Amino acid sequence: MVTNQARLTANGAGGTLVCMMGIVWSRFRVPAVVAACAATALTLLGCETGETPSRTVDDAWVKPQSLSGSPGGSTPTSKPTPPPSRQAVKGAIAMVNGRPIARTQVVELLLEAHGVGLLEQLIVLDRAEQLAADRGITVTQADVDVEHERALEKLMGKHAADTPPELRLRAGETLLDELLSQRNISRAEFTLVTRRNAILRKIVHQELTFTEEQLRQEHARTYGYRVEIRHVQVASAAEADRILRQINAGVTIAELARLYSVNRASGEAGGLLPPFTADDAEVPELLRRTAFALKPGERSGPIHVDEWFHVIEVEQLLPAKDVLFETARAELERGLRERSSDAAMQEWYVRLFNEAAIEVTEAKLRDVFFKKHPDHRSAPKEVTAK
Repeated sequence: MVTNQARLTANGAGGTLVCMMGIVWSRFRVPAVVAACAATALTLLGCETGETPSRTVDDAWVKPQSLSGSPGGSTPTSKPTPPPSRQAVKGAIAMVNGRPIARTQVVELLLEAHGVGLLEQLIVLDRAEQLAADRGITVTQADVDVEHERALEKLMGKHAADTPPELRLRAGETLLDELLSQRNISRAEFTLVTRRNAILRKIVHQELTFTEEQLRQEHARTYGYRVEIRHVQVASAAEADRILRQINAGVTIAELARLYSVNRASGEAGGLLPPFTADDAEVPELLRRTAFALKPGERSGPIHVDEWFHVIEVEQLLPAKDVLFETARAELERGLRERSSDAAMQEWYVRLFNEAAIEVTEAKLRDVFFKKHPDHRSAPKEVTAK
C-alpha cells in the first residue's frame, strides 16, 4: 500500500512552486512532500449555479435558437445570428460567437484536473491556522511579506547577493512572474502557499531549541574551509551520462540543472548548493569526498548516492574565517534555526494532512481525491479495501 506521504510526493506539478517558497527540501534528496499547485482560478471553485452539472460536452453547451424562415434549417448569410435570450445564457461563463460555455463544464474540468492538488493545499493551510490559533501564535501580514521575500531570495539564488538592494525586489518579482507563467500557476495560489509557509515557520520556531554541540557544529559549517558546488540530480546512470555528454558539448551545468534535475529546489538555482565543509554530516560522504578532490571548474563523473545519481561541478573553494564562536553565537543560532525550519516544516505539513478529518462533498472530486489517498484516515471503506 502506498502511504499518504508517498502520494503527496508524487504531486510533481507544483514542486517548483513549493521549493521556491522554501517548503522543505533536502540539499541532495528529493523532498518528502511536494505540494501540488495547479493552474486553477480560485474564484471558479465552488461557484455552481444550482443546476445539475452536465456530464457530456454536448450537454454542457446551450444551443442557439433556430432562425425563422431558414429553408432546410440553414442559416441565411444576410442576417446575423441573434443573441441568445437571458434564459439561454444563465450559468454561462463565456460566450463564443454567440454560443455560451457553461460554468459547470469549466468547473468540472478544473476540479478533475487540478482540484486534488489545490484541495491538499487548502486542507493543510486550514489545519495550520487552527494549530496556530490553539497555540496563541499570531501570523501578521508582515510575517507573510517576509516569507514572500524569502521565496524571492531562494528563487534568485546566488544572484540575490550580487543584485543591488533597490533592484533585488523587482528582479525577484520578474523571475517569479516568469516561473509562475511557465508552470501555469496563479499569483493567488502562490500567495496561499506563502501564507501557509509563514504559519508553519512560526509554529516550528516556537519549538526549536539547540544544544551547545549543535551550535559549535554550525560554527564549523559556517566559518570553516568549505566548497561550493553545482549539481544535477537524476534517476539513473544513463541519465547522468547524458548530462555529462551535454556538458562536454558546451551546455552549462547550471542550464542542465534547471532543465533536468529532479531536485527542483537546487535545480531552479542552476544546481547551486550552499557551501559545506569536509565533515558536514548533512552532506553524503561520497559527495563530500568527491567535491573536495576537485578544483574549481572541474566536474565529477556519475556519483551514486542512495537511489539517485549526481553530476557535480565545483564552483569555488572558500577559505576558513577567523570568527570567534561566542562573537557569532547569536548569528549561528539564527542561521541554524532558519536551516532547521525547512525539515521541521515538512514534517508538520505531512502530519497536518494525515491527521485532518476530511469530508469531500463534491462527488467527482471525492472519487479522485481518495483514489490518490486511499490510506488516509478519512478515506471511505470501499476505497481502503482495494
